[in-house]
Amino acid sequence: MKHISFILFLFCLCTLTSNVTAQTIIDLQNGGKVRSKNINDYKKEDVNIQLRRAKDSVAYNRCLVVALNEAYAGRLDTAETYLKEALKLCPDAESNHVVYDMLGRICTYRGDSVKAIEQFTRALRIKPSYVPSRLMRAEQFQVMNNHAKCIEDCTYLLERHSESMTDEEKIKAYFMSAVSHFETKQYDKALAYTKELLQKSPQNKEALLLEALITEQMGRRQEAREKITTLIYQNPDDTDLYLERAQMYERDGLFDLAILDLEAVLKLNPGQKDIKNEIKRIKMLRK
Repeated sequence: MKHISFILFLFCLCTLTSNVTAQTIIDLQNGGKVRSKNINDYKKEDVNIQLRRAKDSVAYNRCLVVALNEAYAGRLDTAETYLKEALKLCPDAESNHVVYDMLGRICTYRGDSVKAIEQFTRALRIKPSYVPSRLMRAEQFQVMNNHAKCIEDCTYLLERHSESMTDEEKIKAYFMSAVSHFETKQYDKALAYTKELLQKSPQNKEALLLEALITEQMGRRQEAREKITTLIYQNPDDTDLYLERAQMYERDGLFDLAILDLEAVLKLNPGQKDIKNEIKRIKMLRK
């Protein structure tokens, strides 16, 4: 597998200020006489510090490159080891927010939302405005049904850092915020965020479906069914849309129409036992 190209992180070497306090040293190479420490001594010390830091920085960069390649190859345990080694080498590196972000993504892939949130939070302590980590943390909060925290992260980005976000990032933030407001029954706000999303992505199927569900919860049931029906016309092979409309029909007591939608799902995906059982259940309700 080809290795992907990576941009190595650059680090500025620290320099001492020219305003230094004089110290007394013993110069053994010049007869052991006592003399004041001069600028050349400080320069030598500074060079040694810089060399050591440069060596650590090279090793740090190497760890990141190896970690990225290992992650790309699917070897997440090895990638994680190299990322943690990078943090040991340069614990105060300005770019460590990226390292913590990568560790958070590994935890996300493993399905460990708690640890993922911990790593994204560490990234954000270093760089609060780092959009990728805040979006990922918001997503994990939503996975854990912590909708208040999800909304908080999305609002922070959209209100403070919207100008630095890509359209794709904005769409994700709008969608997560809309879903979390929907889940907490804040339907007006959920609809507002959904409409913001649709302004940027008018044909976004997930947003259009969410709009229909919000509309139903706001009491406009006929309008909600019409919205999903339009989506089905545009996506006739999407079984999820038929299932959503079938549930709407059932909630409204329109059992025959619900059965028709479930039968459409069976036609698209024959042999689904759970759908057959659903049809039987709704037929019992109809009697």
